[in-house]
Amino acid sequence: MHKAKVLLIVLAGLFLFFPVQALAVEYEIDETVINAYLTEDGDVNVSERHVYTFEDEFNGIMRELRPKSNAAIENVEATEGDQPLKVEQDGDLYRIYRSGDDETIEVELTYTITGGLEVYEDMVQFYWPFFDRSNESTYEKLTISLFPPAETDDVIAFGYDEAFETEEIGEDGSVVFEFGTVPDGKNGDVRAAWNAEIFAMAPTEKGELREDLLSEQQKGIEEGILFTERRELISTIGIAVMAVLALLLTWVILRGVTNAKRLRENAAHEIGDDRRIPPERMTLAATISYLKTFLPREVIPASLLDLVRKGNVVQLDDQTYKVVQREGLKTHEEILIEWLFEEIGDSGELHLEQLEAYTKNEKNHETYQKYDAEWQTSIKQEIKENVLYQDKVNHRVKIGLTSLVLIPLFVLFPLFDLLPHLFFSILLAGGLITYAVAYSPRTEKGHLIFMEWNGFNNQYADVSESEWEDWTEDEKMRSYLYSFGTNDKKLKDKNDRFVSTFEMKNGYGSTAAVAAPLDVHMLALYSVTAGASFHTANETVSSSSSSGSSISTSGGGGGVGGGGGGSGAF
Repeated sequence: MHKAKVLLIVLAGLFLFFPVQALAVEYEIDETVINAYLTEDGDVNVSERHVYTFEDEFNGIMRELRPKSNAAIENVEATEGDQPLKVEQDGDLYRIYRSGDDETIEVELTYTITGGLEVYEDMVQFYWPFFDRSNESTYEKLTISLFPPAETDDVIAFGYDEAFETEEIGEDGSVVFEFGTVPDGKNGDVRAAWNAEIFAMAPTEKGELREDLLSEQQKGIEEGILFTERRELISTIGIAVMAVLALLLTWVILRGVTNAKRLRENAAHEIGDDRRIPPERMTLAATISYLKTFLPREVIPASLLDLVRKGNVVQLDDQTYKVVQREGLKTHEEILIEWLFEEIGDSGELHLEQLEAYTKNEKNHETYQKYDAEWQTSIKQEIKENVLYQDKVNHRVKIGLTSLVLIPLFVLFPLFDLLPHLFFSILLAGGLITYAVAYSPRTEKGHLIFMEWNGFNNQYADVSESEWEDWTEDEKMRSYLYSFGTNDKKLKDKNDRFVSTFEMKNGYGSTAAVAAPLDVHMLALYSVTAGASFHTANETVSSSSSSGSSISTSGGGGGVGGGGGGSGAF
């Protein structure tokens, strides 16, 4: 119930703070073709064809058209075939309404750019960002074409970032930029200039452009060559570094596997083929904690009954327990006695009604949880004292520190568009860090205890009644308490069948006198009332605790001249 409430709170937070992401339309922009037609008088008439594939219900597409300074976007219209579509403007964002569900559509968008040309004495330049790094959609196939007002062979054209080396100049003076796939968050300004004679405009800029443009083009080429050389060098170094670290990680893992196999084989020789319950190498609570990822709540009553089994506690009646022996107890057993018999109970006695009354009072819940935490921590201490895990702190720190070698690569790989390298470096770093955090190999004793009880879990189902009857009474009680504490249904069912057979053969009825000698049947009866009482107590304390979380969140164009834009859907 508590987990369900937390889940609802998290989901509500997601919808409250991230409504756009939570309700985002699933789509792909399969193809985008942009044609820009330059006119003699300085306007640029643009036609954009966008092919969208939607995977669910949608209302339309979005196009952000952010002009450069001193330029403007006018007369924005949209059509699908011969059908006009509604266009709604919000600043630089245009919403084109065309609803549907799970289909592919083709929308044409037309508009005019005024003030978009720069007129020099010798050449007229069109330098424009049709998208910029604020774009949140990937163009799977993008083509941008620029057409001058008349044919000419006097053309200089090149692109930046994603547009670099994508241009092709036609015989008529047109320029086509074949981008291919353009990921979201990228710039790609296009730049072209034609002889000023084919335009009918007076110069708006001082001086001539040609030499500066050729110099800029050559600079771009040189930077591109340098970028390629550095990219290849970083790729080579990065691959070498990752290969060395991958070999190191593989070697330490294989060495760990080999050592673990050797220790398991040594432990297996000591275990043999005996299907009896393993010897008592640790307390019941420590054994279960060692074997389980999370400590079952049944361990508390099971630990109390284990103290009854060992004679430290006696049961006076079906609801009352009394401490009679405190010597030789483990620290967590002393904490358990203090918790149950002094904090909850009184004068060394615990009545289960006291447990119910204590946990019903919310003022006691903090203390109850404090004892619970101290008790579990002390159980871990017993496991530590038994040295069941090897001390590999220094080894783990060294392996973890080697992952720091990858930090420069995390910066360089994306800068030089080495995204596959980045993916594998992150994967490798994750492997090194996971190993450094999680590697905690068992000692031979650790393997011995784990294999003994794992074997018991697997083989207990095959133990016959006659074999079980040959066990000592203490072994039977330990078996019952282990199945009770682990809350393992298969083990519990097997034990219940054995206990039922034991009752019939020994003449037990539905109840037994408390004064009768302690045996597995008596322990089974005790576990029913104790288990129910502690289950109710834990549920009462858990239901009153609650947790909460809060989530908090925190334009101008990234293209040339502050312009840019992008695409999307809604």
